[in-house]
Amino acid sequence: MGDPVVNTDDGQVIMLTDPGLYKMSSDQVNASDPCSFSVSVKVTPVVRQQRIMYAASMPRYLRIQFCSMVIHLDQNFRAMVGSEEIEVGTEAVTFAEDFRNGECAFSISKVQTDSNGEQNFIVLDSPTCGFHVGFEGDGINSVAVIKRPCNPHGGRMTGLCGDCNGVADDLKTCDTGSDVSREADPYTAVAESCRTDDSMDEWQQTFGADSNAK
Repeated sequence: MGDPVVNTDDGQVIMLTDPGLYKMSSDQVNASDPCSFSVSVKVTPVVRQQRIMYAASMPRYLRIQFCSMVIHLDQNFRAMVGSEEIEVGTEAVTFAEDFRNGECAFSISKVQTDSNGEQNFIVLDSPTCGFHVGFEGDGINSVAVIKRPCNPHGGRMTGLCGDCNGVADDLKTCDTGSDVSREADPYTAVAESCRTDDSMDEWQQTFGADSNAK
C-alpha cells in the first residue's frame, strides 16, 4: 500500500503524498484549438470501513477540461459531463458531435482489459484528437492513463506528466515552468507546484467526499 506515483514522459517518477487536486497534463496555449485539454487527478487519504488511513493516499477521480466541457470520471464507473451525471456502460456514449463540426467529439464507456490482469476500465476517448483518458483497475491498485499526441502538443504542455518534447527536462514547476532538477528535492517541488485547489468541488457536492471509499 502506498501513495499515487506519476511516471513522466522522460522517465522521472514523482510520488503524490498529500491530498489535493493535481494538474497532470495540460495544453491550453491555443484557446481556439478544439483539441486543447487539461487533466487533473484528485488525491485523498484511503478510507476503509469508515476509517481514514492517513499513511496512504489514492486517486479518487479525474477532472478533464476538453472540447469546451468539464468532465469527471471516477473509479465507481460514474461520470459527469458538465453538471449532468451519465450512466457508464459497455456501449459508448458520444458527446460533442455537433460542436465545431465534431472536431473534438468524444465517447465515454466501460471496457475490459487483460493487459494487467482482467480489469474494468472507464475511458474517455477522442479519436479525432488522439486523446484518451481513463482509470484502469480499482482503488489504490488503479492506474490513471493519460494519452495525448506529442505532435502538436509537445513542448506546450504543463503538468506532472511532462511536456513530451524529446528532452529530459520534465522536472519543471507547473506555475512558473522553472527547472528545479538541481534542487535538493525536486520531486516535492514539482508536485507541490502542481497541487491546486483542494476545496469541495461540484463532483464532491454531488456524490460526497468519500463516495469512492472501498
